[in-house]
Amino acid sequence: MSDAPQVPAGWYADATDASRIRYWDGRAWTEHTAPVPGGAAPVPGAAPLPGGAAPLPVAEAAARRGVPASTWIVGGVLLVVLLIALITGFGRFLLVLGLIALATGAYVLITRKRSWALLPTTRGAGGAVLAAGLVVAVIGGVVSGASGQPSTPRQASAVVTASAAPAAAAASTAPTAPATPLPTSTPTAAPAPTTAVVPNLVGMKGDQAKAALEALGLNVNWSEAVIIAKNWTVDAQVPAAGTSAVLGAKILLTVSKPGAAAEPATPASAAPAPAAPAVSAEFLSALNKAGSYSANLHMSKAGIYDQLTSEYGEQFSADAAQYAVDNVKADWNANALAKAKDYQESMSMSPEAIRDQLTSDFGEQFTADEADYAIQHLND
Repeated sequence: MSDAPQVPAGWYADATDASRIRYWDGRAWTEHTAPVPGGAAPVPGAAPLPGGAAPLPVAEAAARRGVPASTWIVGGVLLVVLLIALITGFGRFLLVLGLIALATGAYVLITRKRSWALLPTTRGAGGAVLAAGLVVAVIGGVVSGASGQPSTPRQASAVVTASAAPAAAAASTAPTAPATPLPTSTPTAAPAPTTAVVPNLVGMKGDQAKAALEALGLNVNWSEAVIIAKNWTVDAQVPAAGTSAVLGAKILLTVSKPGAAAEPATPASAAPAPAAPAVSAEFLSALNKAGSYSANLHMSKAGIYDQLTSEYGEQFSADAAQYAVDNVKADWNANALAKAKDYQESMSMSPEAIRDQLTSDFGEQFTADEADYAIQHLND
């Protein structure tokens, strides 16, 4: 057993810094320091320890205690982080290393305590590590940013060069190629005819006349109740042959059966033909609209006329509207009956109320006879 006197724990002059004192724990120096009381620098050897023995120097005391566990743990984690950063790029490695040094130097500088790196606890050491970390971090950021830029322009230039070469070759080898498709594509995209020239249908069988009109995009409006078209012959047509009609328009065909030979031979049957050229596209459009209102809305003749000429409706001329209601194929009695049944089912109106609604100038505008027919057959 050693006879060397034990130095009691306490604050003593720091052998590494004359401006502060360090705590001796009875066995070794600790990391705890403090300024010299009163600000006066101690005289070397002014605080002799009992028995003339001096505490062990800081380095030797640390060597005897060993490296703290925190140094190993933090150092190991930071080493892994640095290796990962190095794999991703040297610039990023420098950036992470600089940030670690910044944090370590700041810790020592602010707390005046020993860090995981076992740096001296002086302000000078902390400031030096802080400054070095800042420089390394800036360099790492510059290197990392510079290494990420060149690839994009090179790739872009390569793509542009690669794509420009075939384009230039195509332009040089076939300079006239783009000029030829343009004229051919223009007529194919634009031709959307809206009218057709009505052919001469007089003398044809009904089925032949219907097929000829449908091939042109036109429809047939028979003058009679035609069931089997081939049994009828076209005696006259409105409009006449050579007239332009909008697609979808109905061409009025006056037909008769071959058995009634005396009637077509009379001059009266041929009389409508000269008036046919006066029918315009507007008249035919009005006729189609009238047929739609009659078939879908079961409107009266007067109601259709008002709708065709109304400035809030179809806005046809009075002549076109009159032509339409005079030539449309409609059963006004059936339309009145359909309206009456609708009022009865949806509004539960009485027969007299329905009659008033059917004949009212502000209602359906059917004639009195048409309204009477509807009321008589209301419960059929």
